[in-house]
Amino acid sequence: MEVLRVEHLCKVYGRGEAKVDALKDVSFTMEKGEFTAVVGESGSGKSTLLHCIGG
Repeated sequence: MEVLRVEHLCKVYGRGEAKVDALKDVSFTMEKGEFTAVVGESGSGKSTLLHCIGG
């Protein structure tokens, strides 16, 4: 049973030359009972992803 679906999530900060793509076309699903870890380098968008999912 699918409990979370994220499709084509994008988040951009800034404009022009200061534009930064924090999230670019992120898609995934989570099934009931699954555990998932979000890992990556500093500044890779982990917190941004979790903030977007959490609303």
